[in-house]
Amino acid sequence: MPLTSATLATKYRMLPNQQTVVLSRDGQTVATVNGCVRRPLDFSAIEFVSGMGVTQELTSFLMPNANMSGETPNDGDTLTDAESIDWTVLRSMRELEGAMWRVFCVKQR
Repeated sequence: MPLTSATLATKYRMLPNQQTVVLSRDGQTVATVNGCVRRPLDFSAIEFVSGMGVTQELTSFLMPNANMSGETPNDGDTLTDAESIDWTVLRSMRELEGAMWRVFCVKQR
């Protein structure tokens, strides 16, 4: 059975530790996104953002495209996680045949 965006999204819903994340731009909330999963960066992801000279705490979020209200996470946007920690978006890219956004972030001080 081929993997479709719908199949991938269904499999994703089974991941633990989902949370609601607020996406803000220029101090204004642009989307409240349910079903996000925060993940530590693996080695390839660290290499992906390391050229930016970032040394602070890094993380990534998987965010379902279907829950983004048509918004796109842009570099410099802010994500506020379920623990009220603010993260600055460094880079984002579509994954899982466009069903998900993988958003690389650095913790705000």
